[in-house]
Amino acid sequence: MKRQAIVNAAAACAAALTACGGTGGPAPGPTTTEAVAITFHPCDDLPIDVIEGLGFIPGGWTRTDREHPWVSHECATANNNRESPGYSTVFSARGMSFQSVLDDSRLTEYKRTTVDGRDVYFADHSGLECLVTVDVDPAVFQFTVNYAKNTT
Repeated sequence: MKRQAIVNAAAACAAALTACGGTGGPAPGPTTTEAVAITFHPCDDLPIDVIEGLGFIPGGWTRTDREHPWVSHECATANNNRESPGYSTVFSARGMSFQSVLDDSRLTEYKRTTVDGRDVYFADHSGLECLVTVDVDPAVFQFTVNYAKNTT
C-alpha cells in the first residue's frame, strides 16, 4: 500500500470516532469478493506521524499476528485523547474479502461511502466497538474503537 493510500485510509478511519451512531447514505457495491493473502502490517507500515496526528500512541503498539480463521496482522494502541482516555484502538490488515465483512451478521451498518475511490464501511460490532473497514486491494484494512474503557 502506498503512503498516500495509507494516509487516506487512516483519514477515513479517523471518521469512525464520530461516524458510529450516525446514519448513512447510498453506498457503492463491494469490489472484493474472495479471501486473499496480505503483505501489509500496520505495526510496520502505518506512518507514525499520521497515527500521532489522529491522537494515538504508536510507540505503545501491541502486535498480534493471526493465521486462523484468516490471516490478520493487528496493532492495538491506546488513544491519548484527554477527553476519552483509556479507550483502545486496533488497526488491522486482514486477508478477507470486503464482501465477507458486509455479510457478517454481528455487524450493524451505520454508513457506506467511498474515500479516494475505495469502499468504506462503518458498523457497530455487537455493541462493543465501532468498526471501519476499507477495501484495499487485495484485502481489507480495519480500524476499531471500543466503546468501553479498558479495565486492565
